[in-house]
Amino acid sequence: MTIKDIGLKNLIIILICGIFLIVISVSELFVDKKDKEVPILNKAEEENNVSKDAYIEKMENKLENLLEKTSGAGDVQVMLTVESMNEQVVLKDIPADSEEMSETDSSGVSMQNKISSNEENTVIFEDSDGNMMSYIIKELEPTITGVVIIAEGGDNIAVQNEIIGAVQVLFDIPIHKIKVMKMNNENINE
Repeated sequence: MTIKDIGLKNLIIILICGIFLIVISVSELFVDKKDKEVPILNKAEEENNVSKDAYIEKMENKLENLLEKTSGAGDVQVMLTVESMNEQVVLKDIPADSEEMSETDSSGVSMQNKISSNEENTVIFEDSDGNMMSYIIKELEPTITGVVIIAEGGDNIAVQNEIIGAVQVLFDIPIHKIKVMKMNNENINE
């Protein structure tokens, strides 16, 4: 079979199909690399979800122990709400590229164009076990957004003010996100 037998149209169609197959195979190479990174992120997310409850419980216990030492507070129970969990900030490689072009038209008017482009890539390294990991530059603590405190002395205004002041200093949250209430000693189940 010769090229004349195939025909010019069919040859062009075969050529286009070949280029299409090459583009698909090259793009799958990049997709495979991205798929390998997903389990790492999912593993980190799972660890954060598990540690979220432990973190909240630890902070509640610390606050309870501290507030019980406040004069007049008595027995204390605390509940915290958290907006986000340990956020990890990863190192980014951000190469910048710029190009300047100047043109002069036939009337002598000069125009200058500046084209800039930035590309952001996460810096990834291989650990001793061969796992691909993101390079983490810092970890941000969770943000506590609300505090409810039930105290035996919660009906005393002076005790309420001391508790609210302590919570504001410790967690840097506004006063309207802190609630102090009197404990009902009849219904305590410990």
